[in-house]
Amino acid sequence: MPEQGLLVYYSFDRNGGASVPDDTGGNRTGRVKGATWVADGARGGAYRFDSNAQCILADDTGLPRGDEPRTMSVWIKLNVLYPEMTTGLLTYGSHSYNHLSGVGMDWRNGRDQYYFTQHGGVALSRQKMTQPGQWHHLAYVYEGEGRHHLYVDGKPTDGMSELHGRL
Repeated sequence: MPEQGLLVYYSFDRNGGASVPDDTGGNRTGRVKGATWVADGARGGAYRFDSNAQCILADDTGLPRGDEPRTMSVWIKLNVLYPEMTTGLLTYGSHSYNHLSGVGMDWRNGRDQYYFTQHGGVALSRQKMTQPGQWHHLAYVYEGEGRHHLYVDGKPTDGMSELHGRL
């Protein structure tokens, strides 16, 4: 059962076919677009995504926007390191400035680093993903007023470098 106060929570513990129920009891049922459910997730089931075109879509009405505080977390297991692209892992909002929140991986130029995006900018963690095929937990906390924190497997990352502009 999810913690009280969560706005949306997808456990992925069961194969819902074309939809994913919001386990908070809210009305944010996700629509599966191209992903495949697998039983061997980090804590139950999981969805396998084989490209950035695959995703789970849901209504983000009422989720924090702009400078409002928020926390986002996701379990990930990437089976390969990619040479030249980015991989969005958890994103909501529109791609307009001040309305996008997300975490992912930036593979460009051999970076292999976790990133987060908030308010249209991109910040890279100094922490790299070096071993594919292992489960990792990412948690992004935005306190408002430009205060960001990214945790990988429960540990704070060792700093951020700001990149501005689009991914």
